Amino acid sequence: MGMSGGAQRYDVIVIGAGHNGLACACYLARAGLKVLVLEMAGSIGGCVHTAETIASAPGYRFDTCSVVHNMINMTTVVDELRLREVGLEYIELDPFISAFFPDGACVRFYRSIERTCQELAHSSPEDAETYERFIRLAEPVVELSLEALRDSEDRRSLLRQWGRRSALTLLALWRSRPLVLGEQLASPYGALLQALFRTEYARVGLTALAAHGTLGPHTPGTGFFAFFQYAYHRYGNWHARGGSGALSQALARRLETWGGEVRVSAPVERILAADRVEGVVLANGERVLARRIVAAINPQTVLLRLLDAGRLPGRLAARLAARHRSNTVQFVVHAALDRLPPWPNAPADAWNGMQVVIDSVKQVHENFAQAEAGVAPTNPGIYLFTSSILDDQLAPPGKHTAYIACPSYPARFADGSTWQERGEREAHRLLEVVEGRAPGFKEAIQGLAWRHAEDWEREIGLLGGHPMHLDITADQVGRLRPLPELGRHRTPIAGLYLSGAGSFPTGGVSAVPGRSAARAVLADLHKRAPRR
Repeated sequence: MGMSGGAQRYDVIVIGAGHNGLACACYLARAGLKVLVLEMAGSIGGCVHTAETIASAPGYRFDTCSVVHNMINMTTVVDELRLREVGLEYIELDPFISAFFPDGACVRFYRSIERTCQELAHSSPEDAETYERFIRLAEPVVELSLEALRDSEDRRSLLRQWGRRSALTLLALWRSRPLVLGEQLASPYGALLQALFRTEYARVGLTALAAHGTLGPHTPGTGFFAFFQYAYHRYGNWHARGGSGALSQALARRLETWGGEVRVSAPVERILAADRVEGVVLANGERVLARRIVAAINPQTVLLRLLDAGRLPGRLAARLAARHRSNTVQFVVHAALDRLPPWPNAPADAWNGMQVVIDSVKQVHENFAQAEAGVAPTNPGIYLFTSSILDDQLAPPGKHTAYIACPSYPARFADGSTWQERGEREAHRLLEVVEGRAPGFKEAIQGLAWRHAEDWEREIGLLGGHPMHLDITADQVGRLRPLPELGRHRTPIAGLYLSGAGSFPTGGVSAVPGRSAARAVLADLHKRAPRR
């Protein structure tokens, strides 16, 4: 076998068993290719993973990073891969937000726009009317952006897709003056919300979800993050029964039915490449061969560390190294509870979705500014999920889980302290935030754990603990992600492809980067197939 020796050979190696890597492998295996997925961690899923994280509280299962799935339910991936047949089930979160304010008010955002506006009208009829107009304005803009996610496998629908895109563009222009719409989309979402709404009751509900893009409300060009609120009304917000990791488990089961393989605890040390890729070398020295490799991990890790960067043409390596991610990432606390958080006078459905303790857009702005400066937020705004109220697989009978997070903590502290030193202290600070709004909450806690940037970088390879790999800014989305030359998943190295959150079209739980990379591989195989 020449250089291969006794090494195993596959048609395709996929590096990374996050949900994008697994989805990519499923599409390739379905096409009849011999596929191996290699994962550095001891379990699959990456950011889409659920586990018992509290040793002192067995039976409580928590999502370790990602919680809710909305984007994948705006695509055809679940149906294309027939994931329901292998056990994937989604439960809708409605209301998808319950925001708790210092004056005792609870403002809920429902799937129904009308019902949401009724909630907002209690504090501001003007804001309720503005919200309805804003969501109507956002509809064609967001639907147009989602076309990249919805690209069907049915190529005969291409003309219909182009027709839909043209109609959405015209509708967006008709509903808003083009210059005004352009200004709103180019604005920081905080400034946009301040200009549109009179009260924080309306602003906080949009800000809490917009902040999930890992960029603060002061960041130019993030107005679209506020527009995306429309998508939650149109498509809902969803919890995978059994936890977020149920998606990854379903993908792995589907991959197995189509003959694919997954190996965990198998970190890749180096990609072998001459004129084209030849395989990989694992950290234990083992070689695994394939003429095609899809790297569903951070593109900077792939091209600047696993591959000899000297193989990249021109200034490509330097330009890729300059692609940016903020110092701001989420910090997560897991709390095993013997009862639900005692929000005072809370409506019966207040625990269904994301529970928000944020007082104002200004507070979120300050949190992000402090995190970027390497400082823990002095007044952290938090969100909390009690998914166990809808899913009896997450906690013992009569008990509950609380996933508590602040989206704006520093990955690296300016004073040189580490997360290992700071984690427990910061966890208790978030508990105090909940306690201040829900007195008696801490008495319900049966056990604690926390997850931070250093954990995610060490365990699943997230550089800087950043779940999106790169910031979701206008210069780093769509075909510009991670760079224009790399925006179609192909690299200058023959047989090497990029996937994952740092590739086309964006981050988040959609599986679209995985599907799109698989299509690139299959298209290239088809081009090279000999004609008969």
